Amino acid sequence: MNEEAAPNAAAAALEEAERLIKAGDYASAREMCEQLIAKSPADADALAALGRIAMLQYRWPDAIRLFDQALCVRTDPVTLANLGNCYWKTGELDQAEYCLRGALALTLCLPAAGQAGAVEAPISLTLGVVALSVLLQGLALLPLLRRMGLTPR
Repeated sequence: MNEEAAPNAAAAALEEAERLIKAGDYASAREMCEQLIAKSPADADALAALGRIAMLQYRWPDAIRLFDQALCVRTDPVTLANLGNCYWKTGELDQAEYCLRGALALTLCLPAAGQAGAVEAPISLTLGVVALSVLLQGLALLPLLRRMGLTPR
């Protein structure tokens, strides 16, 4: 395989993996992504796709690890937002907020104006849910903190 054919083959395999993910065939998509990573361990797209598969299967620790690996290779708002979603699902709200705020900030760096809005809206919504979760968590603790004398009355 020549040098130009290798990236094209990898792109085609990744497209097929994405199609399989959308079709719900996670096992085949996972196998395809793992083959891509075996050939190129720093394939951020394949790592992120594996992270999404783990996320869809509620395997939060695996998803977090895979999104972290992908972000070590290439920082992008979608992967960072997915990482934030995983942290939210595991109750790590501070980490979730940090990732989602970072993802929102990265959307400002996107080259196409239309692309930024498409990415920004779902990130903003999830960040709002995380902020509400933090608030509700704080409100739930308020009576306990008052009984302990740790808040002003």
